Amino acid sequence: MRQSLRSRESDGIGGKWIGLLGLLVFAFSSSPFPNVAGIGLGLLLILFIINRARHVRWEDPLVLLLTALLLYLLISISIGWSLFPDRLHEHVTQAAYILSFPALVLLVAWGLEGDILRIKRVLLAAFCGFLLAVLLPLINGSVGWGAFFAGHRESLMFGSPIRLGLYSATVLLGLLIWFPKWRGFNIGSISGVVAYLLLIALTLQTLVVSQARIAWVGAFLVVPIMIGIHGFLETWKKRGSVSSIAMVFAAGALLASTVLYLNVSTIENRVLQENATLQAAIQGGEIEFTSIGIRIHMWRLGIEKIAERPWLGHGPASVHEFLSLRSDAVGQFRHMHNMAIDVLVRTGIVGLFFVIGTFLLLFVAVIVSWRAGRVDNRILLFSIGALVLFIIDGASGYPLSRTQGRFFIALIGGIAYTSFLYRHSPDRGNP
Repeated sequence: MRQSLRSRESDGIGGKWIGLLGLLVFAFSSSPFPNVAGIGLGLLLILFIINRARHVRWEDPLVLLLTALLLYLLISISIGWSLFPDRLHEHVTQAAYILSFPALVLLVAWGLEGDILRIKRVLLAAFCGFLLAVLLPLINGSVGWGAFFAGHRESLMFGSPIRLGLYSATVLLGLLIWFPKWRGFNIGSISGVVAYLLLIALTLQTLVVSQARIAWVGAFLVVPIMIGIHGFLETWKKRGSVSSIAMVFAAGALLASTVLYLNVSTIENRVLQENATLQAAIQGGEIEFTSIGIRIHMWRLGIEKIAERPWLGHGPASVHEFLSLRSDAVGQFRHMHNMAIDVLVRTGIVGLFFVIGTFLLLFVAVIVSWRAGRVDNRILLFSIGALVLFIIDGASGYPLSRTQGRFFIALIGGIAYTSFLYRHSPDRGNP
């Protein structure tokens, strides 16, 4: 008789709680302490090998995709080795970064066990870790409060301002979707409402401080749409009164307007900074090596290299090789600052097919789980919104090249996929 997934994974002393501990360590530390977050993932991996590896469902779509991608990346490494034999170690490393996308998603999805309560705990830990990453350098004085509230660009504890923008936009989305109960507020909850609004203000200010234009675009496009859909669904299902929802939106809109007004000069300067570069690109003129200008030069180089070997690419380490041959400002970078172009140069159309296929699978998985009643509106909208934010971030960067980028997609992808992974277990994923 087939054992259920729950009985299989309960083997071993305290395995379930050790797995939850690994997830919480991973989620909390991803923002402030990425090295510690790796320990949490390592703990999850050990438990997976001990308790779950024997029972892997090889017919699962993500497992099949991961297996096929592994085989293809071995071919890609051999192609890169034949073209650039002195970069074998980098070929393997860059291939591992691409493989880590579906692999870490699957690992986190397994650890979450399709459990709604576990998802909420892990998300809360991730939000708290983000707030620690923002507040700690302000408290210890390494970043001045004045500079922070003036909107000056600071990376805080993040290795990249672009990742800071991505995390800020995602936490802002999470705060707006997860924390309001949509049930009206009484006098006793005023302090909680004030604290909640202050958290939103802090997160929004951090988004401004990142000065990551691509994160601003993502937040402007994604957050209002997801919150609007969420408010509509909650009102339609009569979980809260229209007046309480209107109160939350009015307070949030007023707060956001205030923060943006106080930073209007910073935002305006950052947005208008590249006007001349964009006009030169549109008109076919000479493009200077500004922030966007460098990206345009890299994208043109990438398109040239894609045309040379469109299907299989030049090998996982080829991007660094091509960029290092440039004597201008482009030569100091290690990736193309565009995920699609970067993957196409490295692994060709076939490699990009696997990356796009993983994203599509995550979208389909969370929608199927929602329609089956295994996840609620919040998980659906947060997962979709965060995945879209990650894709938008990839239009101006290569998040898979950064530890925080890989950890981000592992957490969000794992949340999106976990209920689908455990769809054959009737005692999992009930909201």
